[in-house]
Amino acid sequence: MSDAPNKKTILFAPLGQTPNSIIGDSSDLQGFQTINAVSVNNALSILEKQAVDFIFLDIESMPRQEIDFVNYIKSNSPHTEIIILCTINELEDATRALHNGASFYLVKPIKSGDIKTIINKLSVKADRREEFIILEQRILSDLMAQSPAMQKILKLAIKIAPTS
Repeated sequence: MSDAPNKKTILFAPLGQTPNSIIGDSSDLQGFQTINAVSVNNALSILEKQAVDFIFLDIESMPRQEIDFVNYIKSNSPHTEIIILCTINELEDATRALHNGASFYLVKPIKSGDIKTIINKLSVKADRREEFIILEQRILSDLMAQSPAMQKILKLAIKIAPTS
């Protein structure tokens, strides 16, 4: 997913300007790999090539028909957390994005501290989800360890579990 272990990847998309002009001081994002997409197509290309932990999706710079992009992301990358960036006039679109699977929305102008807070909350959520999956697999393994047929089924289930 990224260069260093546990280094989370953040995608800012689509941005008509630099992320600093939207989020201000990006020093709070040290320790994260950040990627900037200039268009929806560029964001899709990035998502096809690598796993992304967080997407900050600026709906102001997206064509209106592309709002279903959130649904598309969640269906193809269910563990990616989506945070909508919007103006006060786009709250209806932001609410629709929440119904489609986005985690939060932030109304511009955005403080970098807000981004760090949300990333920390969502990182804890992701870490707990990973711990749950590991514990679930361990419990299933312990329950089915005695039967060779069940072990075979369990191996197959573990293999296909990350897919949707």
